[in-house]
Formats: sequence, C-alpha cells, structure tokens
Amino acid sequence: EEATELDTTWTTDDSGTPYGYATGWGTLDWEDDIDEFYVAVEQDHYLHIWGTSDSLGSLLDSEVEVIGPDGPLTSATEGDDSFGDIYNLGPLDAGNYAIRVVHENVDGWGPGWWYRFTAYQTSYTVNE
Repeated sequence: EEATELDTTWTTDDSGTPYGYATGWGTLDWEDDIDEFYVAVEQDHYLHIWGTSDSLGSLLDSEVEVIGPDGPLTSATEGDDSFGDIYNLGPLDAGNYAIRVVHENVDGWGPGWWYRFTAYQTSYTVNE
C-alpha cells in the first residue's frame, strides 16, 4: 500500500528490441528497515534488478526481494557492501511487482546506508 511506484521508461537496444527501465533509491537507517517499491511489468517479460557498486556510492549490504501479484517470487543477498542483484526473473504475468530492499545489520548510528538500483524489464534473458 505504501510502496513507491517506479515509472518505467521504454527504449530500444542496438538491435531495435524494446526494453524498459526504472530507477529506485533510498537510505536504510536502522536494523530491519525496509523500503518498498513497485513496478508494472508487461506480459511475458523478464525482470532484472541491478544495484550500484561501492564506486558509485552505494554502501548497502542488502537483501532484495521481489513479490508478485500472487506472493513472494525470489530474493537475493550479497555480502561485502553489495546490493543483491536479480537476473532473468520470468517470464512473468503482467502486473505490479513489489521490490523490497532490506538492511538487516546496521553497525552503529549515523547517516543512513544509501543505495540505488535499476529495475529492467526485457522480453529476453540477459547474461549475468
């Protein structure tokens, strides 16, 4: 109910095949803090969630979960201050898919752990 909508921008790749992308970002400030987003996915498309690396400013060692219209689909966890990437989830039914970013272990107080990610949707799989 309180998830932030991610607006998808559509474009084409070098071979003229369309794909969509939407960007989300935020900070997680305390243990078990959760940010929730949602993206509208087209019928039979694949969803890919890719976070930024330390060099681009993301400091979050996160768990990323994708929840479909009928419930949880998958999650990814990365260590060493990395965002949990998800590749080739699908093909999916059309609908809204929730993306939850969870930070389970906060080390002390201070500024929030910053992150950003891109949610891509394609009609084809991609290499990891």
